[in-house]
Amino acid sequence: AVQEEISVSIANALFGELGVEALPERRFESTSNMEAYSLYLKGLEYLGKFDLRDTAGARSFFEQAVALDPDFADAWAALARVERSQGITGQLPATSGEALRRALTLNPESAFAIAELAQANFGELRWLEAEQLFLRAIRLAPNDPRMRRRYGGFLQSTGRIRDAMREAYRARELGNNNQTLVSDIINLHAYLGEFAEARAFFEARMAEVGLENMFGTGTYFVCLLADGMEAEAREFASRNVPATAKARMDFFLGRLDGDPEAAQKLVDSALERIAEYGRPRWGDIENLLLAGDEVLARQYLPDTQGYGWSVPPRMTLHIDEEIDPTYLPYRPNLLLLIDMFPGVPEAFAEIGVDIAAHGY
Repeated sequence: AVQEEISVSIANALFGELGVEALPERRFESTSNMEAYSLYLKGLEYLGKFDLRDTAGARSFFEQAVALDPDFADAWAALARVERSQGITGQLPATSGEALRRALTLNPESAFAIAELAQANFGELRWLEAEQLFLRAIRLAPNDPRMRRRYGGFLQSTGRIRDAMREAYRARELGNNNQTLVSDIINLHAYLGEFAEARAFFEARMAEVGLENMFGTGTYFVCLLADGMEAEAREFASRNVPATAKARMDFFLGRLDGDPEAAQKLVDSALERIAEYGRPRWGDIENLLLAGDEVLARQYLPDTQGYGWSVPPRMTLHIDEEIDPTYLPYRPNLLLLIDMFPGVPEAFAEIGVDIAAHGY
């Protein structure tokens, strides 16, 4: 973005009133149509919010972009990403992948399209192929924070937490400052037992954007408890936090207070959310397992579309024996979750990750 701003400034200085229109026709790698490129950028902005309600808006922009320039490879790749997201969340039926095939046919060297193909391989449990594709995308666009962030998410979901942390911070250094990446970093620190680091990162970001714009509130609360900061955790839980995070906070505090109904309240909250959205999301499965209801978790799990498509891009918390057991948060049994998905233990073995050694 900085390079683009500088380029435009130089162009305006060199060409005077003619401005960017006087630049060479193929100024942008994927399109020479300025309107299509503008629509593409608007779509990326929506996509970067990571709000399911925004995917329809993003799709509209990408569809308009490829209508204006049918040879715009990156817009086709972005459209493929939206279609995959909408298929996962049930907003639309799963697509045939035609948009992604179109992108790769138009530009086999599009880092964006290759990263999307890597994501598709991840979803199909072809993890060796996925990793090679992610690395290829990074080689093609080493300074694109999106490539680093997506590869980091893959590493995170396949158990290589330190490597994921490296990629997450690299993406941040390269300019990715969206809330999804912030949440990833908070969760990675928490999983590694680095609770003070996770809290400091959350608090610094919250000072910039405000609590109402924060992701990772549940993890921050867990980190407060893990460090024995019960009073601070209770005060934080009383604030205006997202309903799903609030349900889990109430569960943890209920356990601390000896509330015999704490688990059932969490189950009820998960079922209400499933009814509201018409299908379960990963957090609902986690909450059902936290509450000890494995039967319901197994019942709803198939509707999450499978491990590779719906796996959380985080491992919630590292169990450290030095944590005061009074404040030890109760996390789901992730080994149980992994075993619930056909083919997943084998996929971990294929890439050489010993899930038992990670304490799942």
